[in-house]
Amino acid sequence: MIRRRILPVLARILLVIAAGLVLGAATSWLQFLLPTELKPFANSNGGWTMLTFLVVWLVRSRPLLGALLGVLAFQALNEGYGLMSAARGFFYSEPFSNVYTLLGIPAGLLFGAIAGVVRFGRPEARVLGTAVLSALLLADGLWLLIRVGESTGPHYWVIQMALGAAFLALAVVRARPRWWAVAASLGVIAVSLAVYPLLLDLVFGV
Repeated sequence: MIRRRILPVLARILLVIAAGLVLGAATSWLQFLLPTELKPFANSNGGWTMLTFLVVWLVRSRPLLGALLGVLAFQALNEGYGLMSAARGFFYSEPFSNVYTLLGIPAGLLFGAIAGVVRFGRPEARVLGTAVLSALLLADGLWLLIRVGESTGPHYWVIQMALGAAFLALAVVRARPRWWAVAASLGVIAVSLAVYPLLLDLVFGV
């Protein structure tokens, strides 16, 4: 009985770590391979958040385990990116020593748990969980469009914001939640748009 419970958890842990390392290494190469308009995906908060969410969602874990897996996925993404960047001859900080190591803990907990909610929750919970992901993509895309759009081009940031809006719209269409969940989701996005720049200023001093 214990083995039946532990082995699936261990399998998910190993799968998430492996996927994170591979995807993190891939984003290092994508910075070189992607068209100029799409290169920001390979080194953006929104891009890594989407990948973390996707990996945990795909392994079908409930919120509690998903939170743990989210942390592991984010850390593996960060370290996979760093290892591949170093192998390509670019400077990168020592393992588990940059700002994303710390940020990956709360971000991984949040979006890993949300992936579990979106996978297994009730309709209203699935829509609200999706709204949190959408809020991050919209707020991050808008802020970076304003701050670095001239140097990177606006294309990817517009795409990221469109994805954020599309994810929420799809969740509403599929889940058909009660009206208050939709209203609360729009509130989450509004708060995120206001608070996100303040958080970045606090963390990065920008």
